[in-house]
This record gives sequence, C-alpha cells and structure tokens, in this order.
Amino acid sequence: DSGSAMNCEDCLLSGPGCGWCFQENFTDSSDIHKRCDTLEKLISEGCQLNLIEFPISKVEIHENKNLSDGSQINGSEVTQISPQKITVFLRPGNEETIQINVRQTEDYPVDLYYLMDLSASMDDDLKTIKELGSTLSKEMSKLTSNFQMGFGYFVEKPVLPFINTLREDLK
Repeated sequence: DSGSAMNCEDCLLSGPGCGWCFQENFTDSSDIHKRCDTLEKLISEGCQLNLIEFPISKVEIHENKNLSDGSQINGSEVTQISPQKITVFLRPGNEETIQINVRQTEDYPVDLYYLMDLSASMDDDLKTIKELGSTLSKEMSKLTSNFQMGFGYFVEKPVLPFINTLREDLK
C-alpha cells in the first residue's frame, strides 16, 4: 500500500512496484504520501526520472571461470565452484535465483583442524571426538589420499570449576 508511506524506506518496502520521488516542490507537505507511487504514475505527475528512487534487483557476475575437469594436475589451479565472485543487488521484498555449479576435484588435498574447549564441562565432547577421530580419518581416505588432521585445544577459564586445579593434575 503505497498511499500511506511517509518516507522513502517505507515506500520501497510497501511493494516491488513502488518508487519514491525526491523532487523538491513535487507535493506540498500535506500530500507527502503522494511521493510514493508506481514509476509510471510519478513520471506522469511530473517527477523527473533522475529524482525517483526505484531500485532494481540484479545479479552481477564478476568472475566465472570454467570448472576444472575433476582431476588435478600438481601445481595447477583448480576451480571447484562457479561463479567465483558475484554482487547481488536486492530491492526490499524481492528475491533472485543464482545458479551455482560445484564439481569436486578427485584426490583434492584436505586439511582439517579441530579446535576444542577442554574445560571440564566439555569432557563428554572430548570423548566423542576421540571416538570419531579414527572414523573420520577412514571416511576421508575414501575421498582423498591427501588428508591431514590436526587438533588444538584451549581452556576458556583456567579456574575452578572449569578445570581441576589440583597440583598433581596440572602436570
């Protein structure tokens, strides 16, 4: 409903066909809601086109290399997703569909680093990670022969009750 919009933002949010006229003296102060209307109506009422805010949704593709063929040659640049760089301009309330293509390269190197909080409250999670570590490694070996896994930890608050502070346990 463009008839109740009192500012540009409300106007553009009121519907995909609404525009806002910024032209001075287009309306008197009591008719400010008339600044919000369809593009055609604003122009026919005398608003200059360059003074109408009427955003148009669009997708700009800046980089779109072809996908690699699936095998990797040492040192070659591999493209697994296309497009690589895009900019999306969306008018409020509009949507755009973007076609994205993905092709996994065979035997592509994978490095997985797991960072975990080792506070006492996370003991059950640590046990789960230990159990899953070898399973994950076996599953990843089905996808690539070049898989490395690392594990790091931190303690958010090295004080009771988050860690055991007994001297013999701190070693």
